[in-house]
Parts: sequence; structure tokens; C-alpha cells
Amino acid sequence: MQYLTALVLAVVQGLTEFIPISSSGHLALLQVMLNFQEPPIAFDLVLHIGTLVAVIVYYRADLTDMLRDAARPARWLRPNAPEATAGKMMSLIVVASIPTALIGFAVESRVEAAFSDLRSIGYEFIIGGVIMFLTLLRKHPARDLAGMRVVDAIVIGVLQGIAVFPAISRSGATISGALLLGLRPDLAGRFSFLLSIPAILGACLLEARYIAGQIHSAESLLIYGVSGAVAGIIGYLSIRPLIRMLQSAKFHYFAYYCVILGLAILFWTGVGV
Repeated sequence: MQYLTALVLAVVQGLTEFIPISSSGHLALLQVMLNFQEPPIAFDLVLHIGTLVAVIVYYRADLTDMLRDAARPARWLRPNAPEATAGKMMSLIVVASIPTALIGFAVESRVEAAFSDLRSIGYEFIIGGVIMFLTLLRKHPARDLAGMRVVDAIVIGVLQGIAVFPAISRSGATISGALLLGLRPDLAGRFSFLLSIPAILGACLLEARYIAGQIHSAESLLIYGVSGAVAGIIGYLSIRPLIRMLQSAKFHYFAYYCVILGLAILFWTGVGV
């Protein structure tokens, strides 16, 4: 893989992994429209490891608290618990991860085919945008972690499972779902990003076997290492601006971009919309 191609893909991954415009959709779009050679699985894996490290570093305090509270999470599963603890957050993340994994395994073959289908990518961008537009319907006041329920986590996990299709943003779907369920914007973003950790980690573990076989030289090791670092740094820097947009009720702005991009892709492919 050439240096410029690797750098472009790393920047795109870092910018779009957490901002709700779909990193996978943009990577697939670049490969098809700019005639990039499909990157090796190991390279894609390294980019995701970079953004995984970014969210772990950003939420290190929450993760430390959850590990410390790991021995007694179940008591906080009941709604309106008197105290919102890290144990409850961890329990809800585990609950949400289950439907995500089940959906991911069920549609795996269809997802792989969608990566090379430009029309599917266009429709998926529009679907993701519509989901974010729906957040305009949410009502106040919003619930905090103490009022978050198991059913909330299940619904958000299902939405994350649907977002395995390349151009449906994972963060867009999960944050939108959390807002529509009545959760506070800051909690919606926090839960979405923490929920991404087991999702990305699980995908990385499934594909980790490809790394050793696809890094053949010191040059490729350098390209992979620098690309992963670039994706991670840019991903880390993109989290705070998104949280601020959530708190200022501007989250739906990303929907305009996704819908316009999806319509442009369909127009370019000759689909009547």
C-alpha cells in the first residue's frame, strides 16, 4: 500500500469513526469512486485499533470506575436506582452488546456484499440521515443514568447492530436512539462511545489473525503503525466537538450531510430518487 493512500484512509477513519457520518461508508466510497485498491484486512484492523485506543484514552476514567465496580453491577440494573454507578453503566453496555453481536453474525454475508455496492451505500447514508433527523422529535426533560432501563440498552444495541452496514453510522444510530428514548444528550454520547469499545474490540479480535500474515516488511510495519496512530489521534480530537454539538442540540446537522451525500451517490449511479 502506498503512503498517500494509507494516510488518506487513516485521516478519513479518524474523522468519521465517532462523528456520525459513517467511517466505513466513507472508506467504501473512497475505494469505489477513487479506484483505490481495497486495503488489506490487516490495515483496516489497524485503523480500528487506533480509534479504539482513542475512545479508551478519552473515557479512561469511566472505564477505571467500571472495572472497580465490576464485582457488583447487577444491583443497579433496576430503573430509578437511588445511585447511578459505573457498575450500572457496565451492565447496560453488556446488555446492549448482545443484540449487536447477534445481528452482526446474522447479516455478515450481506454486509460484506454491501461494501462494494455503491447504490446500497447511497441508500444507507440516507437511512442514517433520516434516523438522525428523527431526534428532532425528542421531548424534554431527559433521563440520566439513574433512570436508564435495560430496555433502553437493548434498543440501542439493536440500532448498533443495524449499523453494521457500511454507510449507516454506528454513533449516529446509537446516539439517535438514546435521544429518542429520552436520555440526556451527554449520557447518549457517553453511552454510545463506551458501547463502541466492545463492538470494535470484538471485530478486531475476530480479524486479528490476518495481521501477522499481511505485514511483510519494515516498510509495511511503518505504514501500518503511522496510519493507526493518525487515525487514533484524529479520532480522539473528534470526540469532544461531537459532545458539544449534542449538548447544544445541533446533532441533527449531520443528517443533512448524510442525506445529501446519499442522494448524490444515487444520482451519480443513475438511480432515480
